[in-house]
Amino acid sequence: MIGLVLATHGPLAEAFVSSGKLIVGNIGNVAHLGLFHGDSIEQFEQKVYKAIEQADEGDGVIVLTDLLGGSPCNVTAKAIGRLYKEKKLECFYGINLPIFLEAVTSRKFMNFDELKEHMDEVFKETYGMLSGKISYSACKE
Repeated sequence: MIGLVLATHGPLAEAFVSSGKLIVGNIGNVAHLGLFHGDSIEQFEQKVYKAIEQADEGDGVIVLTDLLGGSPCNVTAKAIGRLYKEKKLECFYGINLPIFLEAVTSRKFMNFDELKEHMDEVFKETYGMLSGKISYSACKE
């Protein structure tokens, strides 16, 4: 199965895992890391490498980060730059709960390349402005 690693600022990664378990039950092979105020970037980088190694069951690893240009994403980019010749790796930044759930559930029946493409498409559908989707007047009692 494709491994998943969540690397975010603070407790966000843990919250995604907790919410995922609430919604879909067992989520399987998912590592989660949070970078907190005062943490060493070098130590966080080592944790990212270790999480990728542990999550990799041979089918590839997708890393989900919160913020493009943030330390978790930058550290992940560095790891992918070093490991891409020996492992199937990809990073998606801007994680949200729908994309996390899509990754957790779809990796059971998709290969690495299919999942990457699917997640790229799903990302486009998982954000928006509510007034563009529904009429508020329909929500009145």
